[in-house]
Amino acid sequence: MSTTALARKKKVRCSILNESLSVLEAIRVYTYNGAYTAFEEGNRGSLEEGKLADMVVLSDDILAVPVTRIRELKADQTYVNGRLVYERRGGS
Repeated sequence: MSTTALARKKKVRCSILNESLSVLEAIRVYTYNGAYTAFEEGNRGSLEEGKLADMVVLSDDILAVPVTRIRELKADQTYVNGRLVYERRGGS
């Protein structure tokens, strides 16, 4: 996702007053909501026991960094089905 929808500050004339998403809302759109629209929320889309564990460990806390810095975050580790499939050199 482009950070444009997250960082939009310019006022635009339209019937929708707030066109931006919070970082947490954007994460939910890409995770749980994506699984829900594919009718797969029972086995993916959130980190819960018994679900497929696909996830990424980022170089910093995506909820704590300024929105304008999100694109600078690096993937330190990537897990697919609970298995480590990528680890960045010099990462965590």
